[in-house]
Amino acid sequence: MFHIRPARIRCERSDKSCGKYVEKTGGGGRMRCRSRLEFVVFSLLIILTVHTFSAGFIYPIKNVKPRITSTFGEYRPSMTEDNPHFHMGVDLSTAYRSGVPILSITDGYIMRVDVDDNDIYGYTVYVVHDEKYILMYAHLSDFSEKLKYFAESVKREFGNRRVEIYFPKDILKVEKGETIGYSGETGEAIAPHCHLEIRSLDGKRSIDPVEIVDSLPKPNAQLEILGIRINGEDEEVGRTVHTFEGDQALIEVNARLKTDTNVLGIDSIEMYIDDTKVYEMKFDEIDLSDFNKADELFGRRSNASNYWYKLYASEELSMVKLNKLPDRFPGSSYVRIIVEDDWGRKKTLKFKLVRR
Repeated sequence: MFHIRPARIRCERSDKSCGKYVEKTGGGGRMRCRSRLEFVVFSLLIILTVHTFSAGFIYPIKNVKPRITSTFGEYRPSMTEDNPHFHMGVDLSTAYRSGVPILSITDGYIMRVDVDDNDIYGYTVYVVHDEKYILMYAHLSDFSEKLKYFAESVKREFGNRRVEIYFPKDILKVEKGETIGYSGETGEAIAPHCHLEIRSLDGKRSIDPVEIVDSLPKPNAQLEILGIRINGEDEEVGRTVHTFEGDQALIEVNARLKTDTNVLGIDSIEMYIDDTKVYEMKFDEIDLSDFNKADELFGRRSNASNYWYKLYASEELSMVKLNKLPDRFPGSSYVRIIVEDDWGRKKTLKFKLVRR
């Protein structure tokens, strides 16, 4: 047995009353007041049991039919921030119930716990796995017994302020299948569920969980291309010839993965002009610096269940792998657009593009 070393605490409050310093954030001039405090968490005795780390990942929810309700990279309007953002993980159904145990999908140690009812992620647990990934479990209604002591301590100390608790490496180990929290709708969740997010160890990138966690279910769904837009004008998606004016044809497509119960975003898009690939987007990973740049990738009328994907980029984005549209499009060319989901299903749209 041993004593936990002091956990590092950071506290934020969204008004000016905490009296430390005020910094300006974002383009909208919104002011946020931050108070960074250090305090010693009371000593907690932990009995260590010897265990062997096991390979692979399990599904984090028991006794609920496995179902993905949102995919990586979807468009999200924000209720707490000025700009929309990308959905940086996958959402898993808890049958609309709070209090469902959320299990660690693999072995690791707890690096951080966020205690905040109103942040985008709400109550969140961060688990480091294999010194390679940080696994995030968000929108929790409560924490496991192992973590509840710390959460209740900081809430007594800081009230409703946002608090991030950081733990030294390997102090709080978790095993695959161990309960780390309970499903909820804290943060910007509109219904109880489990948000699973995977970040690089340096915390700079989010990675598509479907590419790593093989226990995530393949949905029974159909890939659809519902609409096309050229230079801001909506066109009939079934037409074989489309026209445009000017030097370039800036194309957007309305695409989705339709299940029996909901709508999911796609994984990738490629566009070819006369068999030359000129654009490619893939949601394999998203830099955290791109988090609030969803409007750069999605077109107008996009929302949390309707996705217009731009097939051009005005600035560099981590998910845009190729962006080489010609400065002047040919007077007549053949365009091929290939949309693909996370599980390899593809949908192709072909048409002739002619300058008016």
